[in-house]
Amino acid sequence: DGALIPEVFLALAKHGHHPDVARVIEHNAMDLVAMPALLGHLAAQLDGTARDTDARDHLACARVYARADDDEGVARFAARALDAGQGEDACHALVLAARQARRRGDFEDEARWLVAALERAHDDVMRACVHLELAKHFEHRRKDTHAAIAHARAACEAEGEEDRKSVV
Repeated sequence: DGALIPEVFLALAKHGHHPDVARVIEHNAMDLVAMPALLGHLAAQLDGTARDTDARDHLACARVYARADDDEGVARFAARALDAGQGEDACHALVLAARQARRRGDFEDEARWLVAALERAHDDVMRACVHLELAKHFEHRRKDTHAAIAHARAACEAEGEEDRKSVV
């Protein structure tokens, strides 16, 4: 177990020996051999050439591109997550793409991604979160009070009675 390695090294430093030193060296050697393969796989994921990827992989790539402020990469992988699945990961990728669109001031794109996320929301909590994002969108960007209130109400309905009581 890699978590035991510090203990082995501390004992080695303190006593000059430990029976598991050879196993630690072997463990580290396997890490060194595996690292290039892992990096190659990650590079293939990020450049879109990897095969047999699922929505989780695409969501992870969209998050990497979001941290790099690469709007095109976020949109590309959010779309791939959508194509790869209809579940939670695809929905999260769509919300991430909506936030990137909002950040760059493309409010039409933000709305498009949020509507797509709402259509694929997997449970009440996710639906409530997307409705809340849509309520903010309509209130702050479109200045459409009626649509904002409708989405705010839908967010409350999606939360369920128990969740509303716990907030009060």
